[in-house]
Amino acid sequence: MSGNDYALGNLAEEILGIPTTYLVTYRLADTTTANGSRDDRYEAVVAKLRDFEGAEPNSYFEDAGHTSTSSWMIKTTTSAKTLLNHLQTHLTPGVDLLEVVEVNLNNRARMTRA
Repeated sequence: MSGNDYALGNLAEEILGIPTTYLVTYRLADTTTANGSRDDRYEAVVAKLRDFEGAEPNSYFEDAGHTSTSSWMIKTTTSAKTLLNHLQTHLTPGVDLLEVVEVNLNNRARMTRA
């Protein structure tokens, strides 16, 4: 499948309302920018992740969707680009890092829990 075919597939899934699971990772610089302090930017992106309309955090983590310090898994019918655009509004390009990646739940491995 070419890149264009894949993009059309994702658009079709978004239009049809088929949910996709994404891994959202971020790294916020420990500096104050026009968008606020690191803590301000962190609180803003976490609030957006928790409240994203139509999103369903995966519930197999203690803090649903929060997989580690700077990583969240979220299921939504929205495209990765739309999710990225929504989350980045309080971040500073060139200073902070934000990435949204589709996760194939049929091809993953994870340690068992104790």
